[in-house]
Amino acid sequence: MCRDIERKSTVVYTYSRFAGAAQYFVQFSILIFRSGRLFNNVLRGGMNCICCPGFRRATAGAGLEVVKVKGSCRCHLNFQEVYKCMDMKELATAMGNLEEKKILGWVDQFLAGNPSPEQLNEAIKACQDGMSEVGKRFESGEYFLAELIFAAEILQQVMTRFRPLIKAGSGGRLGRVVLGTADGDLHDIGKNIVRDMLEAAGFEVHDLGINVPVQRFVAAVKEIKPQIVGISGLLTLALDSMKNTVDALKEAGVRDEVKVIIGGNPVTAKVCERVGADAFTRSAAEGVEICKKWVVS
Repeated sequence: MCRDIERKSTVVYTYSRFAGAAQYFVQFSILIFRSGRLFNNVLRGGMNCICCPGFRRATAGAGLEVVKVKGSCRCHLNFQEVYKCMDMKELATAMGNLEEKKILGWVDQFLAGNPSPEQLNEAIKACQDGMSEVGKRFESGEYFLAELIFAAEILQQVMTRFRPLIKAGSGGRLGRVVLGTADGDLHDIGKNIVRDMLEAAGFEVHDLGINVPVQRFVAAVKEIKPQIVGISGLLTLALDSMKNTVDALKEAGVRDEVKVIIGGNPVTAKVCERVGADAFTRSAAEGVEICKKWVVS
């Protein structure tokens, strides 16, 4: 009888050990299944580093723990995976909230994955959307001049990082563009983005700078003889200056020689009609496409 009890105990013990091992095996299999796609991306290479939010979320979802050794990044997560985790709305929101560290960290991770021109345009548009929010908060009194300047500095850092990729697309000359910020407006970030993207598209751009007097636009059109004049403005006070510039071009007899496009946060279809411009845009990428259609049609 003792032998029977001993035999049964051995069977139970063996079964419990087997069941325990099987349980661990199942758990391990599930873990491998959940993390398989992640490791596949790691092996393929692409994104570097484990500090990025996309990698942290992916590893957390797989039930893994990432260890950073001596401050160096040991992962190579495929960029497309990280890109999906990076919400452009989050970038725009961070820009509107002036979260400098978060924005620049995002941009560095974004560029590390060699983004396509389309993805770069999306990121630029997100930055512009964020700057539009900054402009709204400034006009409502929530932000003051210091915040406006700080926002411009952040965007300048972002565009400095983006510029090599934008310039890489430069080709032959499609036409000439005279570009400037309207009289009374000292903001040049939006204008500079448009300038860089126009040059990348193949335009010869003559940048008149900020706070450009009406007669300077007129003189530039007479001297340079561009096909397009671009007038930028961040605040509503720039709208009257835009209209005055278009009126001055008419008085000088050169309005019919150029297409006029206005851009910036306050411009709308009604504003465009009142100013007398040919087109308006609140997106640099869209503005470039409009200009390209004008010169190739």
